[in-house]
Amino acid sequence: MNAIEKINTKENHSPDNTDSNTELAHELNSTISLNKIPPTWCTEKIPTVNDPDPFGYGSPPPKPEEKKKNPVLLNFSLNGRSEEMEKQIFAEIYLLGRLAIIGQATIIFAPTGFGKTLLTIWMIVQALKAGSLADYNIFYINADDNLKGAIEKLKIAEKHGFEMIVPGHGDFNPSLFLGYLTEMTKDKTASNSVVIVDTLKKFSNLMDKRQSSEFMKVIRQFVSAGGTFVGLAHTNKHRDSEGKPVYQGTTDTLDDADCVFLMDATNTSENVRTVVFENLKSRGDVAMNACYTYSTAHGLSWLDRFNSIKKVGEQEQYEARQQAAISKKLEKNGELIKKISEAINADITLKSKLVQSVYDDSAESVRNIKKVLEEHTGISYSKGHRWNYKTGDKNSKIYHLLAQTYTDCNN
Repeated sequence: MNAIEKINTKENHSPDNTDSNTELAHELNSTISLNKIPPTWCTEKIPTVNDPDPFGYGSPPPKPEEKKKNPVLLNFSLNGRSEEMEKQIFAEIYLLGRLAIIGQATIIFAPTGFGKTLLTIWMIVQALKAGSLADYNIFYINADDNLKGAIEKLKIAEKHGFEMIVPGHGDFNPSLFLGYLTEMTKDKTASNSVVIVDTLKKFSNLMDKRQSSEFMKVIRQFVSAGGTFVGLAHTNKHRDSEGKPVYQGTTDTLDDADCVFLMDATNTSENVRTVVFENLKSRGDVAMNACYTYSTAHGLSWLDRFNSIKKVGEQEQYEARQQAAISKKLEKNGELIKKISEAINADITLKSKLVQSVYDDSAESVRNIKKVLEEHTGISYSKGHRWNYKTGDKNSKIYHLLAQTYTDCNN
């Protein structure tokens, strides 16, 4: 029996018989050198003495397969948490009339001194009286007031059951505000908390895109955890071409909020200010506009003005918007109205001469002078008319001022 036959029958060797295996390997090498290998072996692997397993009794165990890695985003999947998250969804509970909804971030832009603090606190009190906020902690952060004003508002908070926070008192630090919100987000106390900030500029530089973006990022996290945020902010000093207020800062605050309102005001009658809220952005069934009035009579305290606030009905809202539009036009055309009035007072009353006189005395175009002259011609002073005319020879127009003077209008 040759070496090949011994290997095939595997009679004289075993995996544990090292000496026998070595002897067979030497005999096989001799057979190969004498060309005694059958042709079919030429394509096979030739075992050698140094092979750990020359006769195929077993091979080393296969390497364990590497565990398949999951995509990193799988760590953040919310699957399986829908019921838990559903508990954070609220029925639409309104916070400020129908301007703000619980569980959202709302921003209100308003000109300085038009009553944004006055009206915001009044609307909170109305919601508390109605019982709709009984399950919530209301935190009003008054960061835009003096000591006397802070005390007035604190007394209202104490009376009606919401929390008043004032920087510089009680160790509250505005620079740590975002940290406070982050803590509330993590410890799950955000979901029954309403935070109102007056004003935003005390906590973030609205003109800085990076800072505004970072601020609103934390606000979004707070709201995503069930919190409610209301920020009061100022408009620019200068209005747009239509006389409307312009919100202050970059677009980041506007983009990242759920609802945004622009507030404007006008004196619709003596000692009464009408305030109009106009919606710029909404998520949910909020009001597109709302209207309130309060007294501006001389000598009234802040609390007196607070107690004079009234919500305006639809007809009154329409009239208020009309009056607001008139006031804006009067403000926009103010300089030309003054110059035209002065020229008429100087007995320059014929239209052609009146337009020429104002043109010579101003940097305005003839076209714009004629436009303002037409816009404020009529018989109703309350509708913004400031002069009227009589028809003279050859259909010429002779102008005269209305009974109340321009100066009276602005007082």
